[in-house]
Amino acid sequence: MKCDLRVAQLLCSRLCHDLVGAAGAVNAGLELIAETHDVSGDAFKMTEKSSGEVTRRLMFFRAAFGLGGTEGFDIPSIGRVVGGLMSDSNVTLFWPDSAPGASEARAEGAKLLLNLCLVGAECLPRGGSLHVNIAAVESGVGVAIAAEGKDALLREEVSKAISGGLEIPQLTARTVNGYLVALIADSLNQRIEYQQEADIVKLAALVPYRL
Repeated sequence: MKCDLRVAQLLCSRLCHDLVGAAGAVNAGLELIAETHDVSGDAFKMTEKSSGEVTRRLMFFRAAFGLGGTEGFDIPSIGRVVGGLMSDSNVTLFWPDSAPGASEARAEGAKLLLNLCLVGAECLPRGGSLHVNIAAVESGVGVAIAAEGKDALLREEVSKAISGGLEIPQLTARTVNGYLVALIADSLNQRIEYQQEADIVKLAALVPYRL
């Protein structure tokens, strides 16, 4: 698998799409405050809420897509970033308090887990719950995501992207995240396992230990 200019452009499109709504709400709120000179009413509350949403999304995207943004495979810090993103959605996150031995996993696993959570959340068009399980095993750290809710669905084109079944010219802004998941897994010499059941989607991967 490879990454070229089109993949980078699609990721940028995805980022802009997910940020523009909240950023626009901040701008609208500021304009309303300027017109009414009311810094304690609904306009201020809307601006405050939307600016927090932008910040949490930026923190997640920096950690999931950027070169930095995570402190190795640290379960609490990853959980805070995912929790921040989910707080703006209709998805309830269930995250483990701890996972003994997980800190020995390769740091790239943090980005894999973040992106798996994003894929899982997008499988819940009507909302639901996202259960994350992490366990150290002999060959690495196993991560498993279960997205459960009404009409939970892993779209066919996304599953193809995750399994490496889409070529770069076939990618869209909706499927590029799945392709990125496959790229990260491939860099770890791993593949993503997924399973579709009634109202539940399961995703799993193994993150090798540091050499």
